[in-house]
Order: sequence, then structure tokens, then C-alpha cells
Amino acid sequence: MATTKTATEDTTAAKKPRTRKTAAATETNAAEASAPKSSKPRAPKAAAPAAEAPAKKPAAPRKKKVAKPKVTPEQRHEMICTAAYFIAERRGFLIGYEHDDWLSAEIEIDAIVDLS
Repeated sequence: MATTKTATEDTTAAKKPRTRKTAAATETNAAEASAPKSSKPRAPKAAAPAAEAPAKKPAAPRKKKVAKPKVTPEQRHEMICTAAYFIAERRGFLIGYEHDDWLSAEIEIDAIVDLS
């Protein structure tokens, strides 16, 4: 059978009894207080933050800049030709959309490569 303690039993069990200070104990404390203290090296105190300075916001994470590959104008033209072909293929090679396919391919390639 398990026994359970009530809340008052738990708190009284955790408390230590108070002791009265005797006259001898107070004399010892007085002697220690009047004795010269040895100097111990202290750690330097940290500089308190200036009250006038506003709190800084944490820096937002920066997006990594990915270097675009540099290509020559001839390479760019070939890439656009290939991209335009695949765009037209997806559309089923319908006649009359060649110009639209080329412009879409230019936008797609220019977003990927750097000409300079």
C-alpha cells in the first residue's frame, strides 16, 4: 500500500530547525569581522551598458549572393537557342509563337547568367 504525504507534511519535512546563536558564536563572528581581511585578486567588472545607447536589433540573416557564371555573347545566344527549342517543344511546336518562345528563353537565360 503506497503512502501519500499531504502538502503540509512535505513542507515541514524540508525545513531545517532554527538554531539560536550562543554568546560564543557571536564572539567568534565579532572577532572575524574586526580581523584584517586578506586581499584577494578580483575579476574585473564588466562594463555596464550605456544607458543612452539604444538596444540593437539582431541582424537579419543576409542572403548569400550566388555568383552568376560569366558567358560570352556567343555562348548566351546558343543557350537562348536551346532554351527556346525546349520551350517550343513543351508547347507542341505550334506555329506563330516563335517570337514569344525566344523572348521567354532570353528572360530565363538572363536570370541565370551574367554577361559582364
